[in-house]
Amino acid sequence: MEFSSHNQRRGSNIARIPIAIPLRKIKTFFAVSRWNSSTWKEAQKTLEQAQHAIAVAQKIEHGEAGHLHIGFTGPILNSVLPTIVRQFKHCYPNIHLELQRLSTEEQVQALLNEDIHVGLLHPPIEAPSLRQEVIYQESLIAVIPDIHPLAQTTSQPISVQDLANEPFILFPRSIGPALYDSIISFCQQAGFSPAIAQEAFPQQTILGLVASGLGVSLIHASVKRIQQHGVVTRSLIEATPQLASAIVWSSDTTHPAVSKLLEVTKELSYD
Repeated sequence: MEFSSHNQRRGSNIARIPIAIPLRKIKTFFAVSRWNSSTWKEAQKTLEQAQHAIAVAQKIEHGEAGHLHIGFTGPILNSVLPTIVRQFKHCYPNIHLELQRLSTEEQVQALLNEDIHVGLLHPPIEAPSLRQEVIYQESLIAVIPDIHPLAQTTSQPISVQDLANEPFILFPRSIGPALYDSIISFCQQAGFSPAIAQEAFPQQTILGLVASGLGVSLIHASVKRIQQHGVVTRSLIEATPQLASAIVWSSDTTHPAVSKLLEVTKELSYD
């Protein structure tokens, strides 16, 4: 028992020794003590590893290193995500980003469960404990097969009324209820209710079905960055519903890198 108590006291004393002792003083100690060179090299290596660990811990504490888990949706992958990631890695190269594609609903749940630190998703969301800031908005465009007469006769913007008699391919309402309802209302304001021939998800599947000639779709404008054979896009002359993209985080988060990511997103231009 006395030995254990003695060691505890020793441990307490050792814990108070500053780790950042200059290497030259340590080297002098070993020289005076006549320790052999291999012992000195091992001690030097251990000290350098400890100093490195402290430096890394300090960077993590200040949000300059560590891991940051981010959720994102398909549309955000085509719009703002590349710009955000590129700039963030430039500013904070020691922070490892873990990116996961999730729907808006999945991201909200993951944020509440603390499975991700930040979400890039589409409002509105209903979660009082989460904070959000809209960072980008984009219009909808028409997506039609390249064999469609509208694809062959004009490259100019068209009216949504030109699609009134076409079968539509849309994402399931459960994926984005607000945007889905806005699309239906948009068509109804133009004088027709869209005949939904098929629901599909994700966006690449919608594009593939349009390319197959199964119908047309209304989808976010950044989808033009996806080069899908057999599909053409046309802007619409009407003012369309907007797809908003927001960065979302928990109001209770203590992760220091979250504030760094927020700063980066606010400084960027996404046009």
